[in-house]
Amino acid sequence: MQKVALDEYSKICLPEVEKEYAKRYTTTTRTNLAACMWIKSGLMANESMLSTNISNLSGEENDQRDMLKRWMEISPNLEAFLAVAKPGDIFLDKEYAPYEPRASQQFRNTPLAEPIKLNNGKFLVDIGFVDFGMCFDSINTLDPSGEPLTVIGYDASAQCVAKSLIMIQMMKDESVEARSVVEVWLSSLWTEKTFRAFKKATSSLLNQNSSSPTVMNSKVRSIVKFWSKVSRISKQTALDFQLKAVLKETVATPMMNTCALESEADRVDHVRYVLTKALYEDETTIIGSPVMCKSDDRVGVTQMFESCMEAVPFNNASVIPTGESFMNRVQRYFEGSMKRFMEHVRNGTLIFTPKLGILSPDNEDIIQEIKQFNPFLVHWSNVPDYIRPCDFHKIAKEISGPDTAHVMHSCNWSTRVYGTDAFDINPAVRLHFYGGGLSHMKMTSRSILPSGIVEMPPRHFRDVTSFLLCRKYVHRFFQYFFKDEDVNCGCTNGNTPLKIPSPFLRNDLTIHFIFAYKDTGITFGLDSYGFEDEESQY
Repeated sequence: MQKVALDEYSKICLPEVEKEYAKRYTTTTRTNLAACMWIKSGLMANESMLSTNISNLSGEENDQRDMLKRWMEISPNLEAFLAVAKPGDIFLDKEYAPYEPRASQQFRNTPLAEPIKLNNGKFLVDIGFVDFGMCFDSINTLDPSGEPLTVIGYDASAQCVAKSLIMIQMMKDESVEARSVVEVWLSSLWTEKTFRAFKKATSSLLNQNSSSPTVMNSKVRSIVKFWSKVSRISKQTALDFQLKAVLKETVATPMMNTCALESEADRVDHVRYVLTKALYEDETTIIGSPVMCKSDDRVGVTQMFESCMEAVPFNNASVIPTGESFMNRVQRYFEGSMKRFMEHVRNGTLIFTPKLGILSPDNEDIIQEIKQFNPFLVHWSNVPDYIRPCDFHKIAKEISGPDTAHVMHSCNWSTRVYGTDAFDINPAVRLHFYGGGLSHMKMTSRSILPSGIVEMPPRHFRDVTSFLLCRKYVHRFFQYFFKDEDVNCGCTNGNTPLKIPSPFLRNDLTIHFIFAYKDTGITFGLDSYGFEDEESQY
């Protein structure tokens, strides 16, 4: 089976996306010529990767940039660890750097977990929520006739908090449609109607703050005030602004995702979005988004240019029987979920309060504030990547009530576990894991990948190899993270906290899990994850 997978993978032919794009968007302008060159360079990078994957397996990781990417650290501690490490060993002396955002996240780009059950009449605390966090993904589980669910979101970014406050204010206005809120959240182009609703919301928030200064602190207020005064931005200015940013970035990953789409129309739609960040682009979208296309370092308004496709559940990006286009499906998902979200906000069954703050062992005020909520669920985003397990559990126990469960993910766990990367293992067996990874990905993709997605899109050899290696050693991270803690842990189907790779996942190696301290009595049934005695899973 490994040989079959290797043979089929070596025959992958990438579509000529730059020619497909040029058929719909003429290349006679300088802008579109630059776009087509960017597309072509991405395809060439993927072709080069496919042709060198196997030969590079036998190489050595001796470039410091590769080492830094692998371990996110270059230090004497790492050198000492690598001299004696065996597969499955934990890099105990790895630094834990506190979270310091490089720039404000423009919209929800957290790796998608499985939806949770939202409980009416309870408190949910979302740490690092980035706009609407887990609540948006799970909005279908909230009873519209039940007691209010109160969500308190803490984020380190004043821009994220400011934008969330504005969008919630827009939701409360009965004249505002779901599409307008989605445009503010995710799109570089707006309609005139969206622009007016945005300006009205900023004005309303500033007036509220005058009579009640506790609504916004000074950092958040400065950003709302900046956006309230921003002038109109033309459509072309916004598109040029976004394209300039895209052309500065590496091109391989977006083109990997594009090549995973089966139809030419979907590929062109996806490339257009990557180049413009315009979720909607039609005759009504004539104004550039001040949220995405303006910056001012003096008040903390910055840009990230990330892809909202990472916030779309994978099955929503698939082809359905009606033949609806890829971008229409994405738009329909966001508008449909936003409409339900807004209905709950308007009828009072969802009270969402975004706050500026970072949870840390030293921030006792936030710890005590959360404790008094007695939350039924605390969502930690990827906090475990930035705090030592002993400090994390000290805080988690302090804020836990008798019915509190904790859900989170870690993007960087594999940088603490030796043996999860191709260069950690003997070169003689790398091809075995590479072929096995391709074989397993092929078998699983047949059962889960919906129509419209190519069965085997381009993959870097380290990602393919890690598909097996991470499943083999992920339980070692859990043994480290929960050492001396008495917990029940759960994950999807109780098998592995790692998802099956799909084209639009932000990080295939991200782990998603939920746990509760055993004294709460909370268990996870068939989803229970027995990391303590788990054996190899490949």
